[in-house]
Amino acid sequence: MLRSMHSRAPLALLLAALGGAGVSAQTLTQEGPDWVEIDTGFLSGGGLERLRLDARGTVIVRGGGGNQVAYRTRRRVAAGSAGQARAALGGSAARIRRSGNGAVIEALGQVPGVSLEIEVFVPAGLRRAEVFAEAGDLLLRELTLDVTAGTGGGRIDADRIGGRLDARTSGGEIRVGQVGGELHATSGGGGIQVLRPGSNMWAETAGGEIYIGEAGGDVHAVTAAGNVLVTRAAGAVSVRTAGGLIRVAEAGGLVRADSGGGVIQVASAGGVRCESMGGPIRLNGVAGELFAATLRGSIFADLIADRLLANSILSAEAGDITVLIPSNLAVTVEAVSEPGPSGRIVTEFAEIRVSGRESGGRTVANGRLNGGGPVLKVAAAKGAVYLKRK
Repeated sequence: MLRSMHSRAPLALLLAALGGAGVSAQTLTQEGPDWVEIDTGFLSGGGLERLRLDARGTVIVRGGGGNQVAYRTRRRVAAGSAGQARAALGGSAARIRRSGNGAVIEALGQVPGVSLEIEVFVPAGLRRAEVFAEAGDLLLRELTLDVTAGTGGGRIDADRIGGRLDARTSGGEIRVGQVGGELHATSGGGGIQVLRPGSNMWAETAGGEIYIGEAGGDVHAVTAAGNVLVTRAAGAVSVRTAGGLIRVAEAGGLVRADSGGGVIQVASAGGVRCESMGGPIRLNGVAGELFAATLRGSIFADLIADRLLANSILSAEAGDITVLIPSNLAVTVEAVSEPGPSGRIVTEFAEIRVSGRESGGRTVANGRLNGGGPVLKVAAAKGAVYLKRK
């Protein structure tokens, strides 16, 4: 589990006592059967704009390093004495150096039987950080800069990131709280949870659920196997899953949803384009251009009167279609139900006339509500069509 190794005050006191760039200090204490080594170091923040961190183990990066880039490592080893512990630990766990306008920290030494955690504090003046953990979790907190973070298989946990965030893990989950800039989150097989992305965001995983809280821009989300849940997006939403539930509770723009085999639910959207290979589609409080098609499943569409409807199509290959139409909505309806045991059209509007079966056995219905308007085409290949007054 990610955690802070110690409070910030002891680290600041140690660094203040050292004086000089790149200086480090070590302490070794016994904790039960184990010996724990604390190693600290820092680099003056004058003129620094970038940070590069490479480590093997758990990595924690926080804002609030004063005018310095500072680190603290914590290594634990089982040993019979302090001498045996020092021999097992070897040299310093990390080193820090300046490279142009950047600070470089490396903690790549791997000792069998020794666990490593490194905590880094960065000043507010830095513009960019690149943080990589070869094997271990990443925790990022209170950073005002752009961040690129990657791990070979651990978890990434980030919150209160002021700039852009690019987070990638080969197989762990990604959890993001608040991020001010654009967000790119990619996992090779874990779930992705984002609570408050402030701008446009992209999330992709090879196998896991994606949850988006309140997005300040557009949302793009793709999973090979799992649910995609979006609470609110200020902009457009584009989501795809090979098999799972898609639910978009609110979107300020067009919602594009594609499922290889699951339910699609969209509410309060400025236009919808939904396709499911094997599941029902439910649209609530939608307006704009609507396109919904499913190969196996029903379609339910609840239209609203206070937002304009554009030309729209609802199509089900094997399932019923139910449309709730406000009594004051101006719309032209064209409905078709193909022949079959359940092939029929039921309407609650006198203006929509069911003309019976055409040659070929189809049932059709046409009508203009409130003088007519955008064309709503409804087609059920193996199911019924229900046009209900709202």
